[in-house]
Amino acid sequence: MKSLTVQFVTGRWFILFASFLIMSAAGATYMFGLYSGDIKTTLGYDQSTLNLLSFFKDCGTNVGVLSGLINELYPPWVVLAIGANSQSFANTGSLVTCVKNFPESRGAVLGVLKGYVGLSGAI
Repeated sequence: MKSLTVQFVTGRWFILFASFLIMSAAGATYMFGLYSGDIKTTLGYDQSTLNLLSFFKDCGTNVGVLSGLINELYPPWVVLAIGANSQSFANTGSLVTCVKNFPESRGAVLGVLKGYVGLSGAI
């Protein structure tokens, strides 16, 4: 029974399910339009400063060099533990793992997982 449980938890379908859960909670940066007005008024930023903040938010979200390097050296759970609330770490930890587990369907897997990130703003 123990080996069945280990096989289930480390299986590729359970990892895909766990990635759905991770990605459905990792899209706070997609909601920037909702809270950018509050940042602007609370901190006294003008629109150009808010645009600069938004640029670096997007840059940090999409350029996950550090998380990619960590993912090459350690298992995905380490990447997710280090960057517990970072979208680039969540992307790297779940997307790379699912692409490695489903190489024949990587386009569909990436599309569905990135769709969950978009839905996470609504969740």
